[in-house]
Amino acid sequence: MARNLLRLPRPPYPAFIVVGQVDHRFCRDSEADGKSSNLVKENSTATVVNTILEDLNVLTRKSNNVTSGDLVTSSNILTDIAGHVAGNTDALSSSQIEIFGSLCNNLLDDSNGRNWEQLKQKDSSSLTSLVKAVTDYSKSFTNALNSEFSKTIQKQNLVIQLGKIQSTDIVIPDRTKALESWILDSINQISMNRKYFDGLPITGYSSVFYRNISKLLPESLKSHTSYKYDVNSIIADFSVEPTPTKMEYHVEVKFQHISEDYSNPFCGFLDFNMPGYPNGVWSTVGSRVVESTYTYTICEYNHTTNFAILMSPGKTPRSHSFPLSVISAVGCSISILCLTVTIIIHYILWRHVRSDRSKILINLCVALITSYILFLAGVTKTSNKVVCTAIAITLHYLFLLDFALMLAEGIQVAIMVVIIFRTKSILQWLLPLCYIIPAVIVSISAGVTKLEGYGNSQFCWLTIESKLIWAFVAPALFVVVTNIIILIIMIYKIMTTRGLAAKTLKEKSKAGIKSICVIFPLFGITWILGAFSVNEDLVSIPICSM
Repeated sequence: MARNLLRLPRPPYPAFIVVGQVDHRFCRDSEADGKSSNLVKENSTATVVNTILEDLNVLTRKSNNVTSGDLVTSSNILTDIAGHVAGNTDALSSSQIEIFGSLCNNLLDDSNGRNWEQLKQKDSSSLTSLVKAVTDYSKSFTNALNSEFSKTIQKQNLVIQLGKIQSTDIVIPDRTKALESWILDSINQISMNRKYFDGLPITGYSSVFYRNISKLLPESLKSHTSYKYDVNSIIADFSVEPTPTKMEYHVEVKFQHISEDYSNPFCGFLDFNMPGYPNGVWSTVGSRVVESTYTYTICEYNHTTNFAILMSPGKTPRSHSFPLSVISAVGCSISILCLTVTIIIHYILWRHVRSDRSKILINLCVALITSYILFLAGVTKTSNKVVCTAIAITLHYLFLLDFALMLAEGIQVAIMVVIIFRTKSILQWLLPLCYIIPAVIVSISAGVTKLEGYGNSQFCWLTIESKLIWAFVAPALFVVVTNIIILIIMIYKIMTTRGLAAKTLKEKSKAGIKSICVIFPLFGITWILGAFSVNEDLVSIPICSM
């Protein structure tokens, strides 16, 4: 095929040197490389462009044994054509996009899969160049027409849908039309509400669904460059003109998962402009997961481009989900029971145990019970984005409140031990601060992030990817470290009291260990054993502890 592709039978193609009989799959004629970018002249008409596309369409058919070099050259030519028609609408014709679609279908045929894979291993940008060329050409074709229209080019390996509309929602693919089964029978869909077109006389759109290139595109995610990800959906391209001015999440894309053996989805788009990535790189900027199950994920984007779902292999398999949920449920239930018993005992004996320390303890027990109940009832309610966000914000506040009250408990106990004869209570300002400071932290976090990071497709909690988790981890670690310091001071004071001063080292050790065992849970220091260390391969589950 390489011997024929570049020796096209009629103008404007030059006559190229014929490659020898040996199959050098990556070899391309040097003259072809030098002239392929000049095949489309500035004054090339629609007839000339049609001729180029028709000849390439014939010569890239499966029967012609297309090689890797042919794929590279064809991608370069299509890139030139897309660039040419963008500034020369006269070079377009009504039938041209059909030929363009057929040619792309040939290049993306399954029989060329090995060649594309070899190019990927060589860091060739040919496939991403082809994808970008299809995007640019489709946009140019749509923009060239001024009236309403709808056109579908359906092929075995890609489906192109484009058109211009007035005051109607965009829903793609249009399943009222005859489509290939791989797209018609799937739940893949792009939608955009008409409210984003208000005031516009006419809106153009173009979209492309690719059947089989998911495994051939880059595996790097810009924000997680040290990890490899699998594209677990078809590739969906979408563009709209004019672009909405409001930076809202206006594009909704529903992806059907190729495999159900993945978790932790990222809504990605292919960034062609990132320096150092000739093939492009996946990015999650301007995207968010709205809903996700084992079979599909719904994403929202505030821009248009090539979309897909990236999921990391090696994450928690489905078989682990049930036992992990049981562990969390049992642990939290036991904690709720013990906390409730503590409240009941204090209520019965309140006349005898009433003190500032007991008041803080009751507040802490109530806060912990509330946070655990909400955690058990709502942490997995991810189906509704608004509800999930509200649950995540509330949990953020409640868990910060828990730690604030633990710190207050530590301060109160330290005062009792260090300043023995203090009579003035500090509870009147200490307790209100415990409720106000977490509210301030949550308000700032929500305002700065614009609620991004509160909830994801798996849990209604703070996401690790957005770094919002540090709005909880940092204050919690501060409380834990502070209480450890207080604990050390307390143990020192206890060990140097007159009652223990005369005792043996063994007796002192027993008293110290007993004090540590009592105070550790109360101060929240047991949380240091929890999931504060989280990486891409570790299962993180909330640990219910007091």
